[in-house]
Amino acid sequence: MRIISAIAVAVFIMAATAAEARTSADKEATARSCRDAVTEAERRYRIPAGLLQAIALVESGRTISGNPAKTAWPWTIHSEGTGRWLDSRGQAVEMVEDLQARGVTNIDVGCMQVNLMYHPDAFADLKSAFTPSVNADYAGRFLSELFQETKSWTRAASYYHSRTPEHATRYRKLVIAAWNGGAAGVRQAVRADVRAKLGRNTSAAGKLRRLGSSVYINNGSSTVRIRRY
Repeated sequence: MRIISAIAVAVFIMAATAAEARTSADKEATARSCRDAVTEAERRYRIPAGLLQAIALVESGRTISGNPAKTAWPWTIHSEGTGRWLDSRGQAVEMVEDLQARGVTNIDVGCMQVNLMYHPDAFADLKSAFTPSVNADYAGRFLSELFQETKSWTRAASYYHSRTPEHATRYRKLVIAAWNGGAAGVRQAVRADVRAKLGRNTSAAGKLRRLGSSVYINNGSSTVRIRRY
C-alpha cells in the first residue's frame, strides 16, 4: 500500500512539474513574440538597435517564471492608474471592451502600450491592437516620426511618452537605463544622436566631449553641439 502511495505521489509531482514547465515555456514564447516584433520594427524603421526594446521594457515589462530579468508582454493594459498583465489576447480584448463600456478612454495597450485615446486610428480593432507585430510596427513608425521631428533619438524616446518636460525627462532616464543598462546606455544614446547629427558618421562617436547636459564632437573642421538631456 505504501509503495502504491509513493508511486502516486511521484506521478503527481512529475505531472505538476511537467505542467509548470509547459506554462513556463508558453509564457516565454508569448514574451518572445513581443521581442521579435519589436526587433523587426527597429530594423524596418532604422531605429538604433535596442532603443525600441528599451521602451517596450519600460512600457510593458514584467518578470516571468521566476526570472528576475524583465521582458515586454503583449497582453498588457494600463488604465485608471493600474497596470495589468493578462494571460491571453482574448482576456486583454475583453478587459478593454469592459473598460470602454464603462466610459474609460485613456487606455494603454500591448507590447508598446499605445494609448487608444491619443492614437484612435492606430489599429483596425482591439484584436489588432494586441497583435505584437501590429502594435510594435505602429510604435516604431511613431518613434521614427518623432525622430524626424526632433533629430534626436533620446528626445524622440521621451516624446514617445510625453512632451511635458518633467514627465519627458523622467521617462527618458528610465529608457536609457533600460537601453543596455546604466552608463553604457547613456553612451549608446549619445552615439545614436551623434550618428544622426553627423549623417551616421560612426568615427565621430569616439571624439565625444561632455559638458553638463551637452555633448561636443570635434568633426575635423568644426565642433558640433548635441544636447544629451
